[in-house]
Amino acid sequence: MPKRFPLFPLAQAAHFRIGGSLAEGLQALLKSRIEGSYQVLSVWSPVEILQQPARDRVKLYYFPADAKKPFALVCPGGAYASVARVREGFPTAAALNQAGHPAFVLVYRTGLAARHPAPLEDVAQAIRLIMAQAGKLGLENLRYSVWGYSAGGHLVLSWGTSHLGAPAWQLPKPTAIVAAYPVVNMGEHAHALSRGLLLGRNPSDETIVAHSIEQQITPDYPPTYVWHCTADPVVSITNSDRLVEALDQAGVPCQYKVVPGVAHGWGIGHGTAAEGWFEEALEFWHKRDGVLN
Repeated sequence: MPKRFPLFPLAQAAHFRIGGSLAEGLQALLKSRIEGSYQVLSVWSPVEILQQPARDRVKLYYFPADAKKPFALVCPGGAYASVARVREGFPTAAALNQAGHPAFVLVYRTGLAARHPAPLEDVAQAIRLIMAQAGKLGLENLRYSVWGYSAGGHLVLSWGTSHLGAPAWQLPKPTAIVAAYPVVNMGEHAHALSRGLLLGRNPSDETIVAHSIEQQITPDYPPTYVWHCTADPVVSITNSDRLVEALDQAGVPCQYKVVPGVAHGWGIGHGTAAEGWFEEALEFWHKRDGVLN
């Protein structure tokens, strides 16, 4: 039988590491289920779901840990077509738990229900829910970071902007943003499916600029950690390059990890060239938040 990827061995390796990430996610979920330590929360109320039925799919997977430490909200990727909660979300939550942080994995609206502002509306409602139910959830620290992959990276980066994100929803900004191989640009370097589902088939130039994060960075943007593979075949590294350039120009604290390889979707990255990025991102967050290890 001929090899499936004879010309792209690194892409083939990435394909198999995605399987490893899936296994890690399932293992994390199974462990939490056995221990009875995680919850699945509906983000929207029954009345709100009745108004917009697609809201019924919006869930928070809560993985509790040290109540005194700030929490993290994780937004997996999926091109705004799906949410890779098992491959990207659950392993990240497990790693955050190991570091003592409560973690929430958000399943936001996707597909035909993903048109702006729905995903950001889901993030805002999730943060409101967490803060309103902090006592019930056992949280004593309401500072937080947001972590996003691919399209989920675009979502959390949008959450950092003044016109789309937390300030627009009258909510506190995160103390740090972590973006893995993120969608950033909605113009020339856009990921076509992500842009189409979020903004529609023919968005105006004004809309494209408003959702191109590198064009919306201001000096008060949250500190940001970014990593990307050099030859990412799905989302061009130009997205992260331009984001980091804009962050630097605005004087926003930023750390950028460039990983050699032809890969996208490595998630937590165990056993890949990206291994170690999570620990770097965690340290970056801790320094910006004043967390004591």
